[in-house]
Amino acid sequence: GEIENFQQFKSSLASVVSMLPSGGSRFAIIQAGTMSNVVANFGDDAYSSVLQMNERGGSTWTRFIFYEAFQMIWEPVLSQEAPAAQ
Repeated sequence: GEIENFQQFKSSLASVVSMLPSGGSRFAIIQAGTMSNVVANFGDDAYSSVLQMNERGGSTWTRFIFYEAFQMIWEPVLSQEAPAAQ
């Protein structure tokens, strides 16, 4: 059923995440749905975060998830890195 498929997905994603480079790489995971969820942000332990994911119901439009990912993940980082106005 759906729950078994989600568990298989989480295991596969965790396996891939464990092979990614760490130490400053900008990698984040957002789970899309009616209510989006940042699973792992920059600097988080993505492997553990993936294993703790819960299945979320609902649906989303692709353009909205890209906007939300920018707003929730990139925008805070970019505003911190922006040079101070003179």
